Amino acid sequence: MVQKIKNRITHDKTIQVVGVQFGRETRYYVLRLDNTNNELFVTEKSGGLSFEGLQSKLDKKYPVILVFSGKGVLNKKVKRTPDYKSKVLLNVNTSEFYFYEYQQKTEVFISVARKSIVNDELELFANNKFLIVDYSIGVFSSVLLKSFVNKEVLTSDNVVLTFTGNELDSFSKSTEEEMELIGEQQLSAHEIPLFATGLNYYYPNEKLVYDADFLTINKEEKNFKKYFELFGGVILGSFFLLLLLSYLLLGYYNDKTVEANTSLDMLQDTYSKVKVLEKERDDKKAILNESGVFTSSFLSYYINELTTDLPKTISLSEFLLFPNTKKIKQTEKVIFKTNIITIKGVSSSNTMFNKWIKGLRKIKWITKAEIIKYKENRQNQHDFGIKIIIR
Repeated sequence: MVQKIKNRITHDKTIQVVGVQFGRETRYYVLRLDNTNNELFVTEKSGGLSFEGLQSKLDKKYPVILVFSGKGVLNKKVKRTPDYKSKVLLNVNTSEFYFYEYQQKTEVFISVARKSIVNDELELFANNKFLIVDYSIGVFSSVLLKSFVNKEVLTSDNVVLTFTGNELDSFSKSTEEEMELIGEQQLSAHEIPLFATGLNYYYPNEKLVYDADFLTINKEEKNFKKYFELFGGVILGSFFLLLLLSYLLLGYYNDKTVEANTSLDMLQDTYSKVKVLEKERDDKKAILNESGVFTSSFLSYYINELTTDLPKTISLSEFLLFPNTKKIKQTEKVIFKTNIITIKGVSSSNTMFNKWIKGLRKIKWITKAEIIKYKENRQNQHDFGIKIIIR
């Protein structure tokens, strides 16, 4: 699972395959390939270029694969024996050559080139900041395209490959420039080995054997750039996400701050009103304290004492406890007579009224019971008013 994820990250959607054809003057051919949904497409192509002309066709952000052919490249077919490389090059130091092999059960098709000319090209590209990640020599990588053509021969560069079934049987030189239909794409003979090498880069074939260890550092650099771009994008995306989140949170907390300030203003206003009400309460309570309302001898006590022996011939219409001294103005302090009770009512019997008055005057806490009104009304009864002064 981890390997699959790693392959997806390091996968190159676009590669540039450059054909390096040695001769009196080295000429260059280029295919730009896109791998989309496991299908390989040619998106750009150019041919017969000088190196200066090639540079204008290449993009340094995409990796480069080189395909070497022409003068100095030797193609051979040998039996697959333990010492088959010595039969390809006689009396030479094989360590001075790169071998690119297509191995079958009994035979090996080999393309050989001196390391010096290959390394010179690798150095040239590296000096111009192009990243080389793979290579091939000769035309035998084109065997991978056999399944795309419905015939026994395939022209690749200046070589004709002959097949028996799916096995490569032989090869010979060709002077004809032919076009091949690979899938839905028309490719020239010069472009066939370039396309095949790009295919092998994406989908390596174990029958193609060559030394690419010296390119490991380039592949690692390419992968590092991929990881850097990916994680850089992730970090940048995370930064903008956090920035957006902080912006949203800032807006949210700003709204909450406004709400809190509004609530605080309301609370302060309510608090101010409460303080006013408390002051009014305390003022009224003070007035009531001064009036004696909260003393033990308040209204219920006096009412009970004064009405206990009230005759049935007398009915009370008004009972004023501690009446105020005068009409109250808005800005004046209220002053109560805290030792006076006034009572008004109606009596239908003079005898019972006099008896009731006498009873009141005998109550210990009453200093004086004074009749301030006693007048006959139209119902042959008497309206009365009395003032009681308490101790």
